[in-house]
Amino acid sequence: MTRARDTANLIGSGNFSSTTFTATSGQTAFTISHTQGFVQVFMNGLLLDETADYTSNGTAITLTSGAAAGDEIEVVSYDTFSVGDAQTQAQADARYYTQSAADTRYVNTTGDTMTGNLGVNVSPTAALDVRRSDANGKIAEFHQSSGYGFELSSSASLATLSSGYLQDWAFTTDAGSGAVERMRLLAGGGLTFNGDTAAANALDDYEEGTFNLTLAGYYSSPSTTQTVYGYYTKVGNMVHICCRAEPLNTTGASGHMWLTGLPFASMTPYTVLACTMDNMGTYPNSSPMAYCAGSIAYIDKHVNQGARTAVFHNAVTNGALTITGSYRI
Repeated sequence: MTRARDTANLIGSGNFSSTTFTATSGQTAFTISHTQGFVQVFMNGLLLDETADYTSNGTAITLTSGAAAGDEIEVVSYDTFSVGDAQTQAQADARYYTQSAADTRYVNTTGDTMTGNLGVNVSPTAALDVRRSDANGKIAEFHQSSGYGFELSSSASLATLSSGYLQDWAFTTDAGSGAVERMRLLAGGGLTFNGDTAAANALDDYEEGTFNLTLAGYYSSPSTTQTVYGYYTKVGNMVHICCRAEPLNTTGASGHMWLTGLPFASMTPYTVLACTMDNMGTYPNSSPMAYCAGSIAYIDKHVNQGARTAVFHNAVTNGALTITGSYRI
């Protein structure tokens, strides 16, 4: 006998269980726990109609007419289902990540690692190879000569890029006619451009900041400390400074005029800096200049076909001083 199954009640239902009874002659009641409205009853494979052929009360199925001896009564009981039984996105994600943590087919979003090269829109030729989806060219390729690669890391206030341990790290682009190296982080530190691999050409530092110069005299410094405020920009081994103070009071100062507190010590002892002064020194018929030696800037003047001599303090209460220029460290 072919059994018919009405699957209409399966919609919106969850799990189900099937229990089969072999009836005795005239038997009508079959004890089984179920949920009213979520049950189907079959007699010898044929679906019975609730109310017309049987009733249910949650604990038993009762046939309207007694069964014959040997009749097979099958009761299919379905679990109830509601929207409240659904998982939230977070629950589903947590379950997925827990189940897939040991599955090497997936990379987890937290605490996972992967080996080999990674390519986006391309079979990778480097540690990380990112291409345009239209295949017209390469956006970026990150690679190292060998060994360790590079590291990208970030926090709420800082993002860093580190090159591989004792290895160069390169960034290349491709406009469609072949990869072109745009910049490289050298293993010893420093940034080079356009395929240059020479350490001597690497940019190894850049910074900006402020500093204070203190005006001093060879014999006696000003009675009240006089400060010249400055800004600096350091690119590699070159430092550019710009500083000015007005008014300056040189009361009590005497002797050769100099300023201490350059942000970096000068490599050469006589790097000339531009200088302008107002009322502060004795320099008739000549122009003042500054030159740095170590962390001190000395104020001199040109006389006699390029010879120089020291600028000495004048006692003024409303002087002005500006120094600008670049020097090597």
